[in-house]
Amino acid sequence: IADIEAFKTAVAELFAELHLNIKSNVVLNLPLVLLGSMDLSVLLGDDAVTEALTSEVEQSYIFKRHEPIVSWADSNNSRSGDLRKLFYSAIQEDLVDNIKEALTELGATLTGIEVSTMSTLKALDFSGLTTEQMKDGVSWNLMMISQNGYSICSMVGKNLIDYYEEPLAIKSFEGNEIYNAISASAQITLMSYPANYLYIVSETDLVSAELLAGRMPVDCIVNFYDDNSFKKQEAIPTSLEVLEEVAGKISLEAIGVAVSNVVKHPVAFNFMGARGGSEVAQDNQNEPVHVVLGTKEFDISPNNARNLALLIAVII
Repeated sequence: IADIEAFKTAVAELFAELHLNIKSNVVLNLPLVLLGSMDLSVLLGDDAVTEALTSEVEQSYIFKRHEPIVSWADSNNSRSGDLRKLFYSAIQEDLVDNIKEALTELGATLTGIEVSTMSTLKALDFSGLTTEQMKDGVSWNLMMISQNGYSICSMVGKNLIDYYEEPLAIKSFEGNEIYNAISASAQITLMSYPANYLYIVSETDLVSAELLAGRMPVDCIVNFYDDNSFKKQEAIPTSLEVLEEVAGKISLEAIGVAVSNVVKHPVAFNFMGARGGSEVAQDNQNEPVHVVLGTKEFDISPNNARNLALLIAVII
């Protein structure tokens, strides 16, 4: 975020447009910065694991000038002898601090952070788009196309097995050249990840997932979803009150972060856990909520609402 003041203005306008109370808990979705895996001894404690992964992350050019916040999760599918496979992700600490401060100034509270890849997986699960793929024991690959290249999540059911990124200068290609370039590159990569299904999600208007699906030379079932201007269907049904052009802008990432506390996956990152995120959420539990009942409007805290409900129950 280059201009934090512009960010604050945009957030305030969004809350006003959606008629939301700005004094809310906020779970934020951020573009994936880094995702990797490492095999470490099962004897290492959490602090030692975090230290080892932080040392690894700091080797990336992204964090040469920015301190990282590292979060990791244990893959319950890959354990060999005394080693266990861990997936880790990292984001810039100063970015989180700036966002948190900006939201606090507006009256909101940052209580959680999701990264785009995990949000997309949760959305695919919640929407039912990948019901067949996410069955236990089913091997499949999720291929996500962005304007900077593509990434592949090797999956078994809901479990992440491996992750791979391939940078491509997609904007430099003209017409159908990009489809030939992606399919040729991905064909070699996917040979390392044999699977029953390939699911393609395109997040860039430069590539149609539908067209790319028809050109992928793979020996498996290929499905797709266009999360861009080529979109022909919504991932989930929306209220009739939502304008069609607005409904079309609801991305998989938006859905995934909205259901972040509902849909659980084996690999989940918690960037707020070591920074007092749970304590912040606790402090905000008794914030008053504006309630409208018919012609009556009033503010009531969750604790008072619970006490009132108990009193009504006793009277009944």
